Amino acid sequence: MEAMEERAVNGERRDERDVILQWGRVGGLSEAQAETDGLPPWSIEAFRQVISIVKAENFPCVFARRATLLSSGWVTFVDSIEQPAGCAKVRSAILAYFDVLARVPRERAIIMPLMVIVKPVHPMLSLKEYRRQAWDLFQYLHDNDPEAWPGDVPVDPERGDWSFCFAGVQLFANLSCPAHVAHTSRNLGQSLVFAMQPRTNFDVVGGDNPKGRQVRTEIRRRIERYEQRPVPAHLGFYGTTANREWLQMATPDTDDDPDFPAVCPFKFTHADRRRSE
Repeated sequence: MEAMEERAVNGERRDERDVILQWGRVGGLSEAQAETDGLPPWSIEAFRQVISIVKAENFPCVFARRATLLSSGWVTFVDSIEQPAGCAKVRSAILAYFDVLARVPRERAIIMPLMVIVKPVHPMLSLKEYRRQAWDLFQYLHDNDPEAWPGDVPVDPERGDWSFCFAGVQLFANLSCPAHVAHTSRNLGQSLVFAMQPRTNFDVVGGDNPKGRQVRTEIRRRIERYEQRPVPAHLGFYGTTANREWLQMATPDTDDDPDFPAVCPFKFTHADRRRSE
């Protein structure tokens, strides 16, 4: 893709080159070149570890695997999301990513996920702590959303058709981390990793239609083989009455995970900014 020029969106100026990079470009960098390009010293090793897991033939998510084989995704690296600066960088990365998607055909956009890779910490944290960091990030994004919450999307996470939204977009986002032991398809190595994509893109190939249901059924079969256990009960189908989308964002490791929150940690704070459709 052509070099990205600086753009102004909702009064905010940002240079995409500063916050997101194409997977193909990062994969071709040596650690020395990465440092010259201003990437953190840990980024190349962390990126290669994540990609090596996702591109494996038996990895359950066929969409993510295809994106790795084509090097078609985008990535941003963050030292920590415990500090406002790190959360702000993720926010800028998502906005820059949306700008990119707006300039490419839909059939290409569906194989261009955004990956947020956080610097590994040693020793690794508990799953409870990784989840807390994830929900704090989602809450930060919501509290600092440049646009109103879409009027046609419920605000109650206990609704089967609820979806996290940011910048007016329903955002399909999930967390992977090294503390997942049973739910190994959500363990991409030593880093805390977020995979993100507009839900409309995902639903093109995995939506609530015969073909989409077939694809999702196959992915669940692949999860069973990969994790060598039945598909976790919390993996539902978006829009169905029993579905709880928040359970798939930062998931339990097992169905009886003792530290998993009883209610969704997300708090809707935009009642005065709800957008009418």
